[in-house]
Amino acid sequence: MTIERSVLWTTSQFVTVILIELAGLAVIARILTPTDFGIYAAAFALFQLGQFLSQFGLHTVIMRAETLDLVFRREVVAIIATACLIVVVVLSGGLVLVPDLFPDRGAARLLMWMLPLIPLASFAMASHSLLQRQLEFPKLFVVRVGSTLLFNLVAIPLAVRGCGPSSLVAGLYASIAAHALVTNALTRGAFLVSPAFSGRGKSTRFASIVFATTAAGQAELALTPYLIGRLIDFATLGLYSRAYEIVRHSQRIVQETILPVLSPYAFKEAREGQDLRPMFLNALAYITLLAWPMAALLFAVAPPLVGVLLGAQWAEVPAILQILTLELLAFPLMAAARIFLVARGKEAVVLVQALLFAALALGSVVFLFPAGVHVVAMALVLVHAIQMVAAMIVVRSSMSLSMAALGAALWPSAVAAIAVLVPAVLIGQLGDGSVGGDALVVGGAIVVSAVCWLVAILLTGHPAGPRGRDLLRRLRTGSG
Repeated sequence: MTIERSVLWTTSQFVTVILIELAGLAVIARILTPTDFGIYAAAFALFQLGQFLSQFGLHTVIMRAETLDLVFRREVVAIIATACLIVVVVLSGGLVLVPDLFPDRGAARLLMWMLPLIPLASFAMASHSLLQRQLEFPKLFVVRVGSTLLFNLVAIPLAVRGCGPSSLVAGLYASIAAHALVTNALTRGAFLVSPAFSGRGKSTRFASIVFATTAAGQAELALTPYLIGRLIDFATLGLYSRAYEIVRHSQRIVQETILPVLSPYAFKEAREGQDLRPMFLNALAYITLLAWPMAALLFAVAPPLVGVLLGAQWAEVPAILQILTLELLAFPLMAAARIFLVARGKEAVVLVQALLFAALALGSVVFLFPAGVHVVAMALVLVHAIQMVAAMIVVRSSMSLSMAALGAALWPSAVAAIAVLVPAVLIGQLGDGSVGGDALVVGGAIVVSAVCWLVAILLTGHPAGPRGRDLLRRLRTGSG
């Protein structure tokens, strides 16, 4: 399968999944309260931390491994089983030994219900990574769409029945269980093997570095909402979590369209000793072409978009959303830089940066929370911008990249973002506060922005223009 077709499948998957999730969010946000979402967000944050820690960075290990023989797969299962045991024991022990871990006991109860999902999600990750390594993107499309739809089909009826945040936990159970069962079947039970450490040490050492890097990032993601809820209040956390959730959906444009395809190809070329600079520059050109204009559009239509998705009770969210939207300017560059640094064997540098900036981000929450959630959000954006610059400096030095080459890759995306921002800001001012009026404004802004985005691609000579036309031609003729 070509890179273009792979990206087409991942893009189709992303669009379908996000539409299903946003549709579900629009319904559930009108049933549950900000406090309900805050309680769930606090529990889910620690669950997500445990989930990622238990996976021990093995996604990257599976993607970069030279071979996936039985010895390797048994070692992967042994690492997952050990990590899951430690994580579940620590989290459950923390809930027992520290009764006031959460100010609201409802959050502690939800987290306890979520703990059995940690090993299930970790084994699903292994099978999912194998399918991604094999470029089985059509199969992954079916798995993701089906599990996402199942979440809504379970959570929404329970929310209507008055189950509160427990309805979201039930939806999570249905989604993860379906994902695990189907991916295991598609890989013919590749990881249904007895656990055993091989004694080679190489995979475990690399996994440990990736694990520590993942732990730093996930600790920041998990502890940031926890600290906001703990130091401010759960209502404020509910507002922050809804704004961050919308930004996270936008980040997934990069995470679920280009990065799943970029990683296996980058690791393959690195193993073969090829020059990674052309692929890296192309990656920057394409991911910023998606993320930067999306950031501009999201910033411009934040008030009417929140009105459509969440309703009038979330009137304080747009201001927080506009601040967090700036994350989309730094995130794609940092994501690409990390992939290529790991591909070049510089995972230790990535680890040091992740630990340093996670500490800075959490420290900013602790010291600035008296100033309010808006100041905290601005501080987090600034820390991540500095982290991106640091990663790009290392990449530029290790690859001997010139500033001219980086500028040539990025300037068309900057032009496209400005071309989207100007008309979107003007259209965004037309919202009247009603759901119908705001929906019309958002839809109009999307259509006009898409036209301006396409015009900018053509005028700047971005490679997406001719490659897109060639892909359409080959799809029509059935070639490629």
